[in-house]
Amino acid sequence: MRVRRVKIVSLTQRARTFTLGDMDITEAKQGPLKVKSDTDVKSLASAVAMAAYEGRETTLRAIGAGAVNTAIKAAAIARGFTAARGIDLAIIPGFANIEGQSGEIVSAVVLRTIVL
Repeated sequence: MRVRRVKIVSLTQRARTFTLGDMDITEAKQGPLKVKSDTDVKSLASAVAMAAYEGRETTLRAIGAGAVNTAIKAAAIARGFTAARGIDLAIIPGFANIEGQSGEIVSAVVLRTIVL
């Protein structure tokens, strides 16, 4: 499991460091962020907000009720983070069919975040 520490400047301009678990920042720039039910909501929200500050869209992908709950919470918190800086963040929900671990097709909830 790769762990990367990321330095994020908070809303009060103090430097803070967050651990994003096995989520690599380069993955956040390239593909969807895969959300699990035990993903830290605040860290995920910070990653989405940082992408919004840079003007990038992000995609959160969740499979299962707990993961969807975590993704929705993170999107709402990220919207609050960005609103404090005058950035409006829109969340567009959708579905995707992906191949599961054993080859079966699984439905996933996909949340796209767009900077308005």
